[in-house]
Amino acid sequence: VIERAPSSTLMPLTASSCRLPGLKELDELPDGPGEEPAKAAGAAGAAGGELAAPGLKVKFSVTCSSTNPGECVYIVGASPAVGAWDAAKALPCTTTASTFPVWTSAEVEVPSGPRRFEFKVVVGPEGQAEGKRWEGGGNRVAHLPGEASGKKSATVSCTWGGSEVYVV
Repeated sequence: VIERAPSSTLMPLTASSCRLPGLKELDELPDGPGEEPAKAAGAAGAAGGELAAPGLKVKFSVTCSSTNPGECVYIVGASPAVGAWDAAKALPCTTTASTFPVWTSAEVEVPSGPRRFEFKVVVGPEGQAEGKRWEGGGNRVAHLPGEASGKKSATVSCTWGGSEVYVV
């Protein structure tokens, strides 16, 4: 016997909620023999049915001498690439004895779309989610190169406690 759940407990199905592992989405399948698959415009944030451009690779360089032994500098911001404002998911930066006090992150890909990139610098215990200190003041804003610039990568530089943000 099959019983129907009350309508208040039913959830609408969407393309993303009913995708099975290993199966391609319809918009990832080729349109015909020998054709390249089309990508969903909405999946990458493009508007108006345009194909989404590849993202920009961004690296961060932070000058910070306010760390204690065992601490690390992190970048956290609006983009999921830098934790979506969750300090536990922030992008770690590294330094060495010869490069200190400059801390550098790995490259992360920022999706195409608006190039106003908000972030903050956080200092805290290396490899731990708790005990991080957020820098004071408002959010930092980096104006990243737009798609028309043709740039494939950029470095965002700043100093802990300073207000300037440089993009190269």
